[in-house]
Amino acid sequence: MIPAPHISLSTLPRLVACLLLSCAALTIEATPPKTGPAAPKEIRALIGDLSDPSFEVRRSATRRLCAIGMPAVAALEAAAGGTDFEAAQRARRVLDVLDDVYFAGVEISLAVSRETIGWNEPLDLTITCRNTTTYAAVLPFEIHHEQRSAATSDARQVGDLLDAAEWLRVAHEDEGEVDLRTDDISMEAAVREAVDRRVTAGPRSVLPAGETAVIKLAGFNRGWARFPLLDRGTYTLRFEYTPDWTDAALAAARVGHAAAREVRVVVNPGAPRTVSRVGIEADFSLAQVGGAFVATLTNRSDLPTVINANLGMVEPFASAEWIVQWASRSRSIPFVDGPIASWDRFAADRLITLAPGESIEMGRIDRKTVLDRLRADAPEGESIEGAVLIAVYRNPYGRLWQRRHKPTLLGNPEVPKLLRSPLPRRLLTSTVSTNRIPITPKP
Repeated sequence: MIPAPHISLSTLPRLVACLLLSCAALTIEATPPKTGPAAPKEIRALIGDLSDPSFEVRRSATRRLCAIGMPAVAALEAAAGGTDFEAAQRARRVLDVLDDVYFAGVEISLAVSRETIGWNEPLDLTITCRNTTTYAAVLPFEIHHEQRSAATSDARQVGDLLDAAEWLRVAHEDEGEVDLRTDDISMEAAVREAVDRRVTAGPRSVLPAGETAVIKLAGFNRGWARFPLLDRGTYTLRFEYTPDWTDAALAAARVGHAAAREVRVVVNPGAPRTVSRVGIEADFSLAQVGGAFVATLTNRSDLPTVINANLGMVEPFASAEWIVQWASRSRSIPFVDGPIASWDRFAADRLITLAPGESIEMGRIDRKTVLDRLRADAPEGESIEGAVLIAVYRNPYGRLWQRRHKPTLLGNPEVPKLLRSPLPRRLLTSTVSTNRIPITPKP
């Protein structure tokens, strides 16, 4: 009978105990549990039923106490410390179950900072939790009482969104549900720590009786972690929680269910089709324009991305090359003539920010140059019919590269300041290849 929204090593003993309690219950047809408030007299009677000779009575009492929740805790704690072994064991298990039920007696509401936005305009979502009972409630959030600071804003934005995402549902009227998207966290220690805490054991905060907690999800659609709202039309935002009961009857009755009234956001205009709806970072494409082949890099992500257009064949320069393929052979032609090995030639103005959907020409090569190279490399008498051309771009220069080379960078006065300065977070560090273009007519 246990809800398990978060599982960690520390909770496994309790899980085992509660699962032992519920497994037997699942072997018999589930009886709908009684719900609603309980008088002290009923709670006392239920505590007595925990040691009843009848399994069905014990099971029914256990379910009802789970459904009552916090008003039964005092009586359960007294039974857990009592001399009746059977009642004490079951009381302790129910207490463990209730310890993992969130939002008990909490009214939840959603509010957005704007009801109509353009696809690339930021939106804040506020979740308000008000404890309407005389008992403390547990929330699966980190409640921040102190002022947010710039140094921790990214970590908190990611953490707050991950806290809420398990129960948030975002859906477009035509395109369906939107998945949470999170940028690379590996090179930001504070953000990585926030995510690690949620992987090992989810956060929890106690909301005292009668108090209110406000969780503001800044950059809900445009932050480090986000639900991208890219398509024109109406999006519906819902928040809904039901404990993950292992007991069939409690699950069927949706005991502990809590929900907020949905809110709607209208997006107009939507993002261009060049912006990926599935999280693709970039496209590298090749086209023949007149007598030349042109390689173009396009930012497909929904946020601005920095492209390293310092081209060479050694780090920290990005490498770009034309690859000629024919038969079972291939030959490479660098975009630039010879390696650029001098770090002082690495230019800040070649770190180019592309808006979502924006493209940049990375290189072009004459068709005659490619054919001349192909004919020179092909063994005498070998046919070059069906040869194709592709282009490949690789950029190793990013935060990981900077951290790996930190001792060399910091200890060398000849290294330009640019290479020692913090790098943009959204710097494309990947390998992308183009489509194939025929160089010669197919036979």
